[in-house]
Amino acid sequence: MMEWVSDASFAPTDATLLSPPRDWPRCFQTDQALRDFLGKGRLGAKRCRLVRAPPPQLAEQASRLALDERDSCANARIVRDELGWPVVGGVAVFEFAGGEHQFAATRRWWNCAPGDVWVDLTPHKPAAGEAIVLAETSPNLLAETSPQKSDARAQEIRAAALAQRAKAKAEAMEQPAREDARRNEARRKVMGEWKVHGVKKGRIRLGLSPSGRYALEAECWSPAFVDMETHDEFFEDLDPNDEHYADACQMRVKGTWELMQGFISFKVNSIETVGPASQYLPLKPEQVPNLTRGDLESDGWAMTVKFNGKLCRFEKG
Repeated sequence: MMEWVSDASFAPTDATLLSPPRDWPRCFQTDQALRDFLGKGRLGAKRCRLVRAPPPQLAEQASRLALDERDSCANARIVRDELGWPVVGGVAVFEFAGGEHQFAATRRWWNCAPGDVWVDLTPHKPAAGEAIVLAETSPNLLAETSPQKSDARAQEIRAAALAQRAKAKAEAMEQPAREDARRNEARRKVMGEWKVHGVKKGRIRLGLSPSGRYALEAECWSPAFVDMETHDEFFEDLDPNDEHYADACQMRVKGTWELMQGFISFKVNSIETVGPASQYLPLKPEQVPNLTRGDLESDGWAMTVKFNGKLCRFEKG
């Protein structure tokens, strides 16, 4: 059984076809059915070759061209116009996987690269594997696809590719702006004041400024004063009366911050303590490393900072 399948009515799936046929290339001499299929009575093949996937260098060239897996004829003409390789017309030859000596062919066009090397750059081949058997046939067999129709199709493919490239280029140009906007929005979200809740007789808070600098403040105050009496501004002097109390102190840490993916990186520039009672500070100078990070929670409104020997959970606002 031998079967001719045109592009227009091609029905078998990749799994039903073999290319090359079984026992390649000896089948040319041993399989009379294949010889008859390729001969003048059927396809009138002039030359027949096993064409493998293009080498990386040619594949890279092809990737820059506008090729459509559905139209090998238009693809071959595009390659000819872009690379100067002549078009070769014929068929791709397959053997049905379900039975021996049963063959199919489908019209196909490819190119002849320098050195008389056949190159098939159409992305999709209707059979599994990296190689395909191509047979050059007479023009009469290919007359169903006119040059004018293929040229028009090639122009359509080029136009679609140019439009796609222009769109991709515009998107690529917009991408940095979108990334900058996303980063700026993420920075705006984390800027401002962060507090550690539940600190008794004092507080720990962190302020992130737009300039990339931060202020970390840890303080304890005399029981004679309440939280409402403390200053809102960072690093303001302690109440003058506090210096008369042995349990008042403030630690002031200055440095720079940088928002990373999922965390904030902190670098310490200076640490200062004001007041006599550093032993009562909720966070002590020796617990602040030169470099640390705050791991942001998924909603971005809380983060955990690991100091030396102390874990603090800061909440925004």
